[in-house]
Amino acid sequence: MGRASCRWCSSYPPGLGLGFARLLDPELCNPLYLLPNPQDWSFGLLPQEIDLGLAAQRALLAPGLQASAAWGAGSRAPHLALFLPILPGAPAQRLVLSLRPVASPEAPSGARFSCNGRLLAEPRWQNSTPVELELELQEADLQAAPAVLLIEPLSPATPADLGLGQERGLAGLGLFDLSLTPEG
Repeated sequence: MGRASCRWCSSYPPGLGLGFARLLDPELCNPLYLLPNPQDWSFGLLPQEIDLGLAAQRALLAPGLQASAAWGAGSRAPHLALFLPILPGAPAQRLVLSLRPVASPEAPSGARFSCNGRLLAEPRWQNSTPVELELELQEADLQAAPAVLLIEPLSPATPADLGLGQERGLAGLGLFDLSLTPEG
């Protein structure tokens, strides 16, 4: 950051003093400065892929997610709010999620996926086979900063609850990766 100088010439009547002055820095006043990890935010013009197995990339979307090699990343919360690192005004995107449902034939599962309040899909699963889910994000979905993908698992079951392994730190589903590709 470059150095700035400020020259202030003003005269005050007796008994009146300056309480404070706010100097506006062009970098610090950038709205991106308020976003988490501003260097990772994109205009959405190039494809992006986020590996939720990597702690740094997981923290970019949602700090505090539990991760395991067999199940991906998730939590036991009733919903996951993932920040999509795309700036307002980005073009429509194809969002692909690689995930593993916590489900069995005796205990089917599902989830609701929405972006900034618009329901995108509500898939159902009968088993825990990993799947890819492709969702279309319209340009209108991406006009707010940040764009938030809300995932609401329809089952609170953990893999351990269904006898699918020892994992107790996530429920409903686990996410392996997320990719965003601009449409058109």
